[in-house]
Amino acid sequence: MANVTATTADLFFDEIWSPELNRAVEFKLVIMALFADWTKRMSGSGDVFHLPNRHNLTANTKSAGSDATPEALTETQQNFTVSTHQIVAQEIEDFAEVMSKYDIRNEYTLAAAYALGRAQDVAAAALLDDNTTQTVGTLNVELTDDNFIRAWQYLQDSAATLAVTLDSMTGGTPWSERSSKSTARHSEAFGGFHRRNATMPTLRSCPTISPHSASWPAVALATRF
Repeated sequence: MANVTATTADLFFDEIWSPELNRAVEFKLVIMALFADWTKRMSGSGDVFHLPNRHNLTANTKSAGSDATPEALTETQQNFTVSTHQIVAQEIEDFAEVMSKYDIRNEYTLAAAYALGRAQDVAAAALLDDNTTQTVGTLNVELTDDNFIRAWQYLQDSAATLAVTLDSMTGGTPWSERSSKSTARHSEAFGGFHRRNATMPTLRSCPTISPHSASWPAVALATRF
């Protein structure tokens, strides 16, 4: 006996398209915001930016009646070379844009902006990891108590301002129960710095960030800026 099946009645069935697109997951852009944008300082021309250093002088003891010995410092400089070019480009034909159910141009404009921002964040993370010597921890390995303590010591030795918080940037991700116990041990080691509701940005009174970067996933950074 012949029956009407899903195959024979296929032309009668609707196919429903979502009213919105399933957009790709986007990571928070964290590290790039820690850098100063000096683009305007090189507007017009040039591919190398020179930043001369000015070191502090030394206060020396002088005997009465003796000549003073002046200091003559040979200063150094930091050079920043503009060498990386990155682009996100896409050409949308008018036919495709008109016939599409979705706003193709707007969607890919948002995607392009994120792609460039993400590229900056990853590149900035690589700069921190590759151009500093005072780093603690190992990539892709969970940080230990000693790592946090050593990072705190590095910051103290460098006269870093530790009152900075990055809650607005990271959202202040709460520690798990295990991490809270770890924070308590830090409090015992240094005293007076433990907070009852410890959060990542204020751990050990040090600014702490949690970036989504494959090139810097588990390194606590403490360096002289």
